Amino acid sequence: MSRSIKKGPYVDAKLLKKVETLNREGIIVGGEHYGQGSSREAAVLSPLHLGVRAVLAKSFARIHRANLVNWGLVPLEFVDPADYEGIERGDVLRLEGLRSALEAGAPIGVTCARGGAVFRARCALTPRERDILLSGGVLARTAAAAVTFTR
Repeated sequence: MSRSIKKGPYVDAKLLKKVETLNREGIIVGGEHYGQGSSREAAVLSPLHLGVRAVLAKSFARIHRANLVNWGLVPLEFVDPADYEGIERGDVLRLEGLRSALEAGAPIGVTCARGGAVFRARCALTPRERDILLSGGVLARTAAAAVTFTR
């Protein structure tokens, strides 16, 4: 599926070009209480449409974390919050074995391409949240259940 971003009178054309060429599988890195003050679902939709698939933070605001899960974005927390200091803007991070780690409730290995630093993240989920996240979010889970129900 290809997406095109329409230019308007108040849009930075350079930013649009950069976004259109991105890998579309981004990770946001945040500090303490990530998402505080932005508990509305709209705060998740913009990153989602820009291709963000996970948020790695020191901690999350409770409601925002729930919205991330509901929309299928993985809320990861640093096992050691000091690892946050080793990440710089523009770093490329790889999440090793993300799906299998989520399924098992195990820590996720994170590798920073710049210098090869490796650290760990966790994603504490209830069984319901795990099912929602692994389904791709509430909408995807509901659609899959509806298809199964109608067969």
